[in-house]
Amino acid sequence: MSLETLSETPTSTADPPQNENPLPQPSKRSIRLARRREWKARFDPVVPPSGPPLPQYVPMPELQLACPLSYNTEIQSFIDHPTFAATEVNYPRIEAIRCLLEDLVLRCVPSATGVALFGSACSTVMTPNSDLDFSIVLKTPTDSPSEILRLVRDEMRKGGPFTQDDYIPSARKPVTKCHIFHQVWNADQVDATAQDAPILFDIAVDHYLGVMNSQLIRTYCECDPRVRPFLLLIKKWTKAYNVADASMSRLASYSWSLTGLCFLQMVEPPIVPNLQSETYITASDQSLVEDHEYEDGIVRFSKDTAPWHSRQPNLLPNPSDPLQTTSPRPHNPSSVASLFVSYIDYMCHHYTNLHCMSVKHGGLVVTESIKHLLEETERPPRFVILDPFQKKRNPGVSVGRTSFIKTPLEETVAKIKSGISFVELISPPR
Repeated sequence: MSLETLSETPTSTADPPQNENPLPQPSKRSIRLARRREWKARFDPVVPPSGPPLPQYVPMPELQLACPLSYNTEIQSFIDHPTFAATEVNYPRIEAIRCLLEDLVLRCVPSATGVALFGSACSTVMTPNSDLDFSIVLKTPTDSPSEILRLVRDEMRKGGPFTQDDYIPSARKPVTKCHIFHQVWNADQVDATAQDAPILFDIAVDHYLGVMNSQLIRTYCECDPRVRPFLLLIKKWTKAYNVADASMSRLASYSWSLTGLCFLQMVEPPIVPNLQSETYITASDQSLVEDHEYEDGIVRFSKDTAPWHSRQPNLLPNPSDPLQTTSPRPHNPSSVASLFVSYIDYMCHHYTNLHCMSVKHGGLVVTESIKHLLEETERPPRFVILDPFQKKRNPGVSVGRTSFIKTPLEETVAKIKSGISFVELISPPR
Protein backbone atom coordinates (compact mmCIF):
# COMPACT_ATOMS: atom_id res chain seq x y z
CA MET A 1 0.00 0.00 0.00
CA SER A 2 1.43 3.36 -1.01
CA LEU A 3 1.15 6.72 0.69
CA GLU A 4 -1.07 7.91 -2.12
CA THR A 5 -3.47 5.00 -1.47
CA LEU A 6 -3.53 5.79 2.22
CA SER A 7 -4.19 9.45 1.73
CA GLU A 8 -6.98 8.98 -0.85
CA THR A 9 -10.58 8.90 0.32
CA PRO A 10 -12.73 6.38 -1.62
CA THR A 11 -15.34 7.99 -3.80
CA SER A 12 -18.62 6.62 -5.02
CA THR A 13 -20.88 7.53 -7.93
CA ALA A 14 -23.93 7.39 -5.67
CA ASP A 15 -24.57 10.20 -3.21
CA PRO A 16 -23.88 9.04 0.35
CA PRO A 17 -26.67 9.16 2.88
CA GLN A 18 -26.98 12.49 4.63
CA ASN A 19 -26.49 10.96 8.09
CA GLU A 20 -23.35 9.01 7.18
CA ASN A 21 -20.08 10.35 8.66
CA PRO A 22 -17.11 10.81 6.29
CA LEU A 23 -14.31 8.26 6.48
CA PRO A 24 -11.59 9.28 8.95
CA GLN A 25 -8.24 10.35 7.58
CA PRO A 26 -5.28 8.04 8.33
CA SER A 27 -3.21 8.99 11.34
CA LYS A 28 0.45 9.92 11.15
CA ARG A 29 1.31 6.64 12.87
CA SER A 30 -0.56 4.54 10.30
CA ILE A 31 1.15 6.40 7.46
CA ARG A 32 4.54 5.85 9.09
CA LEU A 33 3.83 2.12 9.55
CA ALA A 34 2.68 1.84 5.94
CA ARG A 35 5.92 3.49 4.74
CA ARG A 36 7.91 1.06 6.83
CA ARG A 37 6.02 -1.93 5.43
CA GLU A 38 6.65 -0.62 1.91
CA TRP A 39 10.35 -0.29 2.65
CA LYS A 40 10.56 -3.79 4.12
CA ALA A 41 8.66 -5.28 1.17
CA ARG A 42 10.98 -3.46 -1.24
CA PHE A 43 14.13 -5.04 0.17
CA ASP A 44 13.21 -8.46 1.55
CA PRO A 45 12.41 -10.20 -1.77
CA VAL A 46 15.68 -9.13 -3.39
CA VAL A 47 18.09 -10.01 -0.56
CA PRO A 48 19.05 -13.67 -0.79
CA PRO A 49 20.07 -15.08 2.62
CA SER A 50 23.12 -16.78 1.13
CA GLY A 51 24.64 -13.84 -0.73
CA PRO A 52 25.05 -10.08 -0.91
CA PRO A 53 22.23 -7.89 -2.21
CA LEU A 54 22.33 -5.82 -5.31
CA PRO A 55 22.73 -2.07 -4.78
CA GLN A 56 19.30 -0.85 -3.77
CA TYR A 57 17.30 2.13 -4.93
CA VAL A 58 16.55 4.72 -2.28
CA PRO A 59 13.79 7.07 -3.51
CA MET A 60 14.34 10.76 -3.09
CA PRO A 61 12.27 11.59 0.01
CA GLU A 62 9.58 14.22 0.32
CA LEU A 63 11.98 16.02 2.63
CA GLN A 64 13.90 17.15 -0.45
CA LEU A 65 11.04 19.52 -1.27
CA ALA A 66 11.53 21.25 2.07
CA CYS A 67 15.32 21.42 1.76
CA PRO A 68 16.31 25.06 1.19
CA LEU A 69 18.22 25.69 -2.02
CA SER A 70 20.70 27.71 0.03
CA TYR A 71 22.04 24.44 1.50
CA ASN A 72 24.10 23.82 -1.65
CA THR A 73 25.81 27.21 -1.33
CA GLU A 74 26.25 26.95 2.44
CA ILE A 75 27.70 23.46 2.26
CA GLN A 76 30.08 24.47 -0.53
CA SER A 77 31.39 27.40 1.51
CA PHE A 78 31.65 25.04 4.48
CA ILE A 79 33.67 22.57 2.39
CA ASP A 80 35.91 25.35 1.02
CA HIS A 81 36.76 26.63 4.51
CA PRO A 82 40.45 26.01 5.41
CA THR A 83 39.59 24.10 8.59
CA PHE A 84 37.51 21.62 6.57
CA ALA A 85 40.61 20.43 4.69
CA ALA A 86 42.30 19.44 7.94
CA THR A 87 43.99 16.36 6.50
CA GLU A 88 45.66 18.10 3.54
CA VAL A 89 46.86 21.02 5.66
CA ASN A 90 48.21 18.92 8.49
CA TYR A 91 49.51 15.83 6.69
CA PRO A 92 53.17 16.98 6.57
CA ARG A 93 52.99 17.61 10.32
CA ILE A 94 51.30 14.27 10.92
CA GLU A 95 54.01 12.48 8.98
CA ALA A 96 56.69 14.34 10.96
CA ILE A 97 55.12 13.18 14.23
CA ARG A 98 54.86 9.62 12.93
CA CYS A 99 58.57 9.59 12.04
CA LEU A 100 59.55 10.92 15.48
CA LEU A 101 57.38 8.33 17.19
CA GLU A 102 58.74 5.56 14.99
CA ASP A 103 62.31 6.47 15.95
CA LEU A 104 61.36 6.25 19.62
CA VAL A 105 59.55 2.92 19.21
CA LEU A 106 62.38 1.30 17.27
CA ARG A 107 64.80 2.25 20.06
CA CYS A 108 62.82 0.60 22.84
CA VAL A 109 60.80 -2.22 21.21
CA PRO A 110 63.05 -4.83 19.55
CA SER A 111 60.14 -6.65 17.89
CA ALA A 112 58.74 -3.50 16.23
CA THR A 113 59.16 -2.80 12.53
CA GLY A 114 57.54 0.64 12.40
CA VAL A 115 54.56 2.82 13.25
CA ALA A 116 51.44 3.10 11.06
CA LEU A 117 48.85 5.86 10.99
CA PHE A 118 45.18 4.92 11.21
CA GLY A 119 41.89 6.51 12.22
CA SER A 120 40.38 9.69 10.81
CA ALA A 121 43.75 11.15 9.77
CA CYS A 122 44.46 8.08 7.62
CA SER A 123 40.95 7.85 6.18
CA THR A 124 41.04 11.64 5.40
CA VAL A 125 37.80 12.15 7.37
CA MET A 126 39.62 14.37 9.85
CA THR A 127 38.44 17.56 11.53
CA PRO A 128 40.70 20.25 13.06
CA ASN A 129 40.06 18.97 16.59
CA SER A 130 40.56 15.29 15.76
CA ASP A 131 43.32 13.46 17.55
CA LEU A 132 45.75 11.12 15.81
CA ASP A 133 45.94 7.33 16.03
CA PHE A 134 49.12 5.32 15.62
CA SER A 135 49.67 1.57 15.66
CA ILE A 136 52.99 -0.07 16.51
CA VAL A 137 53.69 -2.65 13.80
CA LEU A 138 55.33 -5.86 15.06
CA LYS A 139 57.24 -8.62 13.32
CA THR A 140 54.99 -11.24 14.92
CA PRO A 141 51.70 -10.88 16.86
CA THR A 142 52.06 -10.45 20.61
CA ASP A 143 50.01 -11.54 23.60
CA SER A 144 51.32 -8.71 25.78
CA PRO A 145 50.55 -5.33 24.18
CA SER A 146 50.53 -3.79 27.66
CA GLU A 147 54.21 -4.66 28.09
CA ILE A 148 55.12 -3.03 24.78
CA LEU A 149 53.25 0.14 25.72
CA ARG A 150 55.08 0.13 29.06
CA LEU A 151 58.39 0.13 27.20
CA VAL A 152 57.20 3.09 25.12
CA ARG A 153 56.10 5.02 28.21
CA ASP A 154 59.42 4.36 29.94
CA GLU A 155 61.28 5.66 26.89
CA MET A 156 59.15 8.82 26.85
CA ARG A 157 60.02 9.51 30.49
CA LYS A 158 63.69 9.69 29.58
CA GLY A 159 63.01 12.93 27.75
CA GLY A 160 62.10 13.99 24.25
CA PRO A 161 59.26 15.70 22.44
CA PHE A 162 56.46 13.40 23.67
CA THR A 163 54.52 13.53 26.91
CA GLN A 164 52.38 10.68 28.19
CA ASP A 165 48.92 11.66 29.44
CA ASP A 166 47.12 8.43 30.28
CA TYR A 167 47.08 4.68 29.86
CA ILE A 168 43.77 2.89 29.17
CA PRO A 169 44.12 -0.89 29.52
CA SER A 170 40.34 -1.47 29.41
CA ALA A 171 39.89 -0.38 25.78
CA ARG A 172 39.29 -2.96 23.02
CA LYS A 173 42.97 -2.49 22.34
CA PRO A 174 45.12 -1.10 25.19
CA VAL A 175 45.93 2.51 24.41
CA THR A 176 48.48 5.04 25.63
CA LYS A 177 47.36 8.66 25.26
CA CYS A 178 50.09 11.22 24.58
CA HIS A 179 50.64 14.70 23.22
CA ILE A 180 53.30 16.79 21.55
CA PHE A 181 53.45 20.59 21.28
CA HIS A 182 53.72 22.42 17.95
CA GLN A 183 56.91 24.23 18.92
CA VAL A 184 58.78 21.02 19.75
CA TRP A 185 59.34 19.90 16.17
CA ASN A 186 59.38 23.38 14.59
CA ALA A 187 56.81 22.94 11.81
CA ASP A 188 55.41 25.89 9.89
CA GLN A 189 52.12 27.02 11.37
CA VAL A 190 49.09 27.94 9.32
CA ASP A 191 47.30 29.30 12.37
CA ALA A 192 49.69 31.11 14.72
CA THR A 193 47.11 31.10 17.52
CA ALA A 194 47.29 27.29 17.67
CA GLN A 195 51.02 27.10 18.39
CA ASP A 196 50.52 26.53 22.11
CA ALA A 197 47.83 23.88 21.65
CA PRO A 198 49.07 20.30 22.05
CA ILE A 199 48.57 17.70 19.34
CA LEU A 200 46.87 14.72 20.98
CA PHE A 201 47.40 11.18 19.78
CA ASP A 202 46.81 7.57 20.85
CA ILE A 203 49.24 4.68 20.54
CA ALA A 204 47.98 1.11 20.11
CA VAL A 205 49.86 -2.12 19.44
CA ASP A 206 49.46 -4.18 16.29
CA HIS A 207 46.05 -2.70 15.43
CA TYR A 208 46.11 -4.17 11.95
CA LEU A 209 42.34 -4.15 11.42
CA GLY A 210 42.19 -0.49 12.45
CA VAL A 211 44.74 0.36 9.78
CA MET A 212 42.83 -1.65 7.15
CA ASN A 213 39.48 -0.10 8.12
CA SER A 214 40.99 3.36 7.70
CA GLN A 215 42.46 2.51 4.31
CA LEU A 216 39.11 1.09 3.18
CA ILE A 217 37.32 4.35 4.03
CA ARG A 218 40.13 6.33 2.40
CA THR A 219 39.68 4.36 -0.84
CA TYR A 220 35.94 5.00 -0.81
CA CYS A 221 36.69 8.72 -0.43
CA GLU A 222 38.89 8.51 -3.53
CA CYS A 223 36.07 6.91 -5.56
CA ASP A 224 34.03 10.12 -5.71
CA PRO A 225 34.81 13.70 -4.61
CA ARG A 226 31.48 13.90 -2.76
CA VAL A 227 32.22 11.04 -0.37
CA ARG A 228 34.66 12.81 1.94
CA PRO A 229 32.58 15.98 2.47
CA PHE A 230 29.48 13.79 2.91
CA LEU A 231 31.17 11.75 5.66
CA LEU A 232 32.54 14.91 7.26
CA LEU A 233 29.05 16.41 7.37
CA ILE A 234 27.79 13.27 9.10
CA LYS A 235 30.69 13.49 11.55
CA LYS A 236 30.01 17.13 12.33
CA TRP A 237 26.29 16.44 12.79
CA THR A 238 26.92 13.50 15.14
CA LYS A 239 29.32 15.57 17.23
CA ALA A 240 26.85 18.46 17.43
CA TYR A 241 24.05 16.18 18.64
CA ASN A 242 26.32 14.12 20.90
CA VAL A 243 25.53 10.79 19.23
CA ALA A 244 29.09 9.76 18.33
CA ASP A 245 30.19 8.15 21.59
CA ALA A 246 29.91 4.38 21.99
CA SER A 247 30.67 4.66 25.72
CA MET A 248 27.43 6.67 26.10
CA SER A 249 25.31 3.95 24.38
CA ARG A 250 25.47 5.75 21.03
CA LEU A 251 27.30 4.84 17.82
CA ALA A 252 31.03 5.39 17.47
CA SER A 253 32.22 7.81 14.79
CA TYR A 254 33.55 4.86 12.75
CA SER A 255 30.11 3.22 12.87
CA TRP A 256 28.46 6.37 11.55
CA SER A 257 30.95 6.38 8.66
CA LEU A 258 29.95 2.80 7.80
CA THR A 259 26.27 3.76 7.69
CA GLY A 260 27.10 6.69 5.40
CA LEU A 261 29.10 4.51 3.01
CA CYS A 262 26.35 1.88 2.97
CA PHE A 263 23.83 4.58 2.09
CA LEU A 264 26.01 5.78 -0.81
CA GLN A 265 26.09 2.19 -2.11
CA MET A 266 22.28 1.99 -1.94
CA VAL A 267 21.32 5.16 -3.78
CA GLU A 268 20.46 4.87 -7.45
CA PRO A 269 22.74 5.16 -9.31
CA PRO A 270 25.30 4.29 -6.61
CA ILE A 271 27.87 6.89 -5.62
CA VAL A 272 30.47 4.26 -4.67
CA PRO A 273 31.00 0.60 -5.60
CA ASN A 274 31.48 -2.41 -3.35
CA LEU A 275 35.27 -2.59 -3.05
CA GLN A 276 35.00 -6.02 -1.40
CA SER A 277 32.97 -7.72 -4.12
CA GLU A 278 34.75 -10.39 -6.11
CA THR A 279 33.63 -8.75 -9.36
CA TYR A 280 35.32 -5.49 -8.45
CA ILE A 281 38.43 -7.21 -7.10
CA THR A 282 38.77 -9.20 -10.34
CA ALA A 283 38.58 -5.99 -12.40
CA SER A 284 41.22 -4.29 -10.24
CA ASP A 285 44.99 -4.12 -10.47
CA GLN A 286 45.95 -7.12 -8.35
CA SER A 287 48.92 -5.29 -6.88
CA LEU A 288 46.40 -2.95 -5.23
CA VAL A 289 44.33 -5.72 -3.66
CA GLU A 290 44.66 -6.32 0.09
CA ASP A 291 44.16 -10.02 0.80
CA HIS A 292 45.13 -11.26 4.26
CA GLU A 293 43.71 -13.63 6.82
CA TYR A 294 43.97 -12.24 10.30
CA GLU A 295 43.25 -13.82 13.67
CA ASP A 296 40.11 -11.69 14.06
CA GLY A 297 38.90 -11.74 10.47
CA ILE A 298 39.64 -11.76 6.75
CA VAL A 299 40.84 -8.60 5.01
CA ARG A 300 40.08 -8.57 1.29
CA PHE A 301 39.33 -5.44 -0.70
CA SER A 302 40.61 -3.40 -3.63
CA LYS A 303 42.41 -0.06 -3.28
CA ASP A 304 42.17 0.48 -7.04
CA THR A 305 39.63 3.17 -7.98
CA ALA A 306 40.32 3.01 -11.73
CA PRO A 307 37.60 0.40 -12.50
CA TRP A 308 34.98 2.58 -10.84
CA HIS A 309 36.14 5.78 -12.52
CA SER A 310 35.98 4.02 -15.88
CA ARG A 311 32.54 2.56 -14.98
CA GLN A 312 33.19 -0.88 -16.41
CA PRO A 313 29.80 -2.37 -17.37
CA ASN A 314 30.35 -5.70 -15.60
CA LEU A 315 30.88 -3.96 -12.24
CA LEU A 316 27.29 -2.77 -11.95
CA PRO A 317 24.62 -4.56 -14.01
CA ASN A 318 22.06 -2.28 -15.57
CA PRO A 319 18.57 -3.76 -14.96
CA SER A 320 17.22 -2.12 -18.11
CA ASP A 321 19.98 -3.73 -20.18
CA PRO A 322 20.68 -7.25 -18.78
CA LEU A 323 22.83 -8.22 -21.77
CA GLN A 324 25.11 -5.22 -21.21
CA THR A 325 25.00 -4.19 -24.84
CA THR A 326 25.15 -0.49 -23.98
CA SER A 327 26.99 1.66 -21.47
CA PRO A 328 26.54 1.04 -17.72
CA ARG A 329 24.40 3.12 -15.39
CA PRO A 330 24.80 6.87 -15.63
CA HIS A 331 26.63 9.02 -13.14
CA ASN A 332 24.59 10.13 -10.12
CA PRO A 333 24.32 13.95 -10.23
CA SER A 334 23.09 14.41 -6.63
CA SER A 335 24.77 17.19 -4.66
CA VAL A 336 26.35 16.70 -1.24
CA ALA A 337 23.43 18.63 0.30
CA SER A 338 20.87 16.37 -1.39
CA LEU A 339 22.71 13.23 -0.28
CA PHE A 340 23.02 14.47 3.31
CA VAL A 341 19.31 15.32 3.58
CA SER A 342 18.37 11.97 2.01
CA TYR A 343 20.63 10.16 4.46
CA ILE A 344 19.03 11.89 7.46
CA ASP A 345 15.58 11.02 6.14
CA TYR A 346 16.52 7.39 5.52
CA MET A 347 18.06 6.88 8.95
CA CYS A 348 15.10 8.59 10.62
CA HIS A 349 12.13 7.04 8.79
CA HIS A 350 13.24 3.87 7.03
CA TYR A 351 16.01 2.05 8.86
CA THR A 352 15.07 -0.68 11.36
CA ASN A 353 17.07 -3.46 12.99
CA LEU A 354 15.29 -5.94 10.71
CA HIS A 355 18.02 -5.05 8.23
CA CYS A 356 21.75 -4.89 8.65
CA MET A 357 23.80 -2.16 7.01
CA SER A 358 26.76 -3.88 5.39
CA VAL A 359 29.41 -2.11 3.31
CA LYS A 360 30.88 -5.56 2.68
CA HIS A 361 27.67 -6.66 0.92
CA GLY A 362 27.12 -3.35 -0.85
CA GLY A 363 23.85 -2.43 0.87
CA LEU A 364 21.26 -3.91 3.20
CA VAL A 365 20.99 -7.54 4.18
CA VAL A 366 18.23 -9.17 6.20
CA THR A 367 19.49 -9.39 9.78
CA GLU A 368 17.99 -12.85 10.26
CA SER A 369 20.03 -14.19 7.32
CA ILE A 370 23.40 -13.15 8.82
CA LYS A 371 22.84 -13.91 12.50
CA HIS A 372 25.71 -16.40 12.28
CA LEU A 373 28.04 -13.51 11.39
CA LEU A 374 27.11 -11.45 14.46
CA GLU A 375 28.08 -11.94 18.09
CA GLU A 376 25.48 -13.41 20.37
CA THR A 377 23.79 -10.92 22.68
CA GLU A 378 21.25 -11.25 25.48
CA ARG A 379 18.78 -9.05 23.62
CA PRO A 380 18.33 -8.29 19.91
CA PRO A 381 20.61 -5.39 18.96
CA ARG A 382 18.79 -2.13 18.33
CA PHE A 383 21.20 -1.19 15.56
CA VAL A 384 22.83 -3.72 13.25
CA ILE A 385 25.99 -2.96 11.25
CA LEU A 386 28.24 -5.67 9.85
CA ASP A 387 31.94 -5.00 10.31
CA PRO A 388 33.75 -5.06 6.94
CA PHE A 389 36.48 -7.42 8.16
CA GLN A 390 36.14 -8.57 11.74
CA LYS A 391 34.28 -11.75 12.56
CA LYS A 392 31.37 -11.74 14.99
CA ARG A 393 31.35 -7.97 15.43
CA ASN A 394 28.43 -5.58 15.20
CA PRO A 395 29.67 -1.97 15.57
CA GLY A 396 26.06 -0.95 16.25
CA VAL A 397 25.69 -3.11 19.36
CA SER A 398 26.72 -0.16 21.51
CA VAL A 399 23.33 1.56 21.00
CA GLY A 400 21.42 1.31 24.27
CA ARG A 401 18.06 2.66 23.15
CA THR A 402 16.71 3.33 19.69
CA SER A 403 15.55 6.75 20.87
CA PHE A 404 19.18 7.76 21.51
CA ILE A 405 19.61 7.76 17.71
CA LYS A 406 16.07 8.41 16.43
CA THR A 407 15.31 11.48 18.55
CA PRO A 408 18.22 13.62 17.21
CA LEU A 409 17.33 12.49 13.68
CA GLU A 410 13.70 13.54 14.15
CA GLU A 411 14.83 16.91 15.51
CA THR A 412 17.03 17.41 12.45
CA VAL A 413 14.20 16.51 10.06
CA ALA A 414 11.94 19.04 11.80
CA LYS A 415 14.62 21.72 11.47
CA ILE A 416 15.04 21.04 7.75
CA LYS A 417 11.30 21.33 7.21
CA SER A 418 11.29 24.64 9.10
CA GLY A 419 13.77 26.09 6.59
CA ILE A 420 16.57 26.60 9.09
CA SER A 421 20.01 27.49 7.71
CA PHE A 422 22.58 24.76 7.29
CA VAL A 423 24.97 26.32 9.80
CA GLU A 424 22.22 26.20 12.44
CA LEU A 425 21.28 22.69 11.36
CA ILE A 426 24.69 21.23 12.23
CA SER A 427 25.14 23.37 15.34
CA PRO A 428 24.54 21.86 18.80
CA PRO A 429 20.84 22.05 19.73
CA ARG A 430 19.91 24.61 22.37
